[in-house]
Amino acid sequence: MIVPTVGRSLYYSPLPGEKLYDHDQPWMGFLCHLNSDQTINMLVLNESGMAVQKSHLTLAQDREPLPGEAYWMPYQVKTAEKSV
Repeated sequence: MIVPTVGRSLYYSPLPGEKLYDHDQPWMGFLCHLNSDQTINMLVLNESGMAVQKSHLTLAQDREPLPGEAYWMPYQVKTAEKSV
């Protein structure tokens, strides 16, 4: 498990109704506040670069994210695995 800290970059899995285009790409986000180790607040950038605030997002740890959840980038997961 990666310990979340303010300022980290994460991905956000957009909900189908939030997407401007038909795609499977995540949105880029920045962790702004920790509600707990499992829920966070983020500022995310959509496909056009517009900033969107997201509150009380579930942070998917050690599993595939569901739409509407935040998750770590693959390189962050690999780096964390190497340091164990």
